[in-house]
Amino acid sequence: MTLAAAVAVATVGLAASPAAAGSACGQDGVAILCVTATQVQDTLALNYQVTQTDGPGTYSVYYVDADGGTPSTAQTVGPLGFQALAMGSLYAQLTHCYNVHLDSVPGTSLVVGPVCQ
Repeated sequence: MTLAAAVAVATVGLAASPAAAGSACGQDGVAILCVTATQVQDTLALNYQVTQTDGPGTYSVYYVDADGGTPSTAQTVGPLGFQALAMGSLYAQLTHCYNVHLDSVPGTSLVVGPVCQ
């Protein structure tokens, strides 16, 4: 599924598959988070796209190994205005699956995944 198609699926409210896959999307009514896992040399790139769907927002995005563990160093996304789009990448170890978290400044959290290559 392309990232654009994944955003379209998330926008209409269809749930992402709970099984580990190469990509996943989710939404919480305020933002949509889509993540695609791609091998880049000897690492796993977790390419994310955040779409703001209601009002402004600022977020932290990070991953946690699906088997548990310490969260990665968070990246700040935003501030995003209404319908704004932001993209970035987090880098992780190959052969693992990850849940990607999008936490807002007010304290809400959206989790998508697990994603793996």
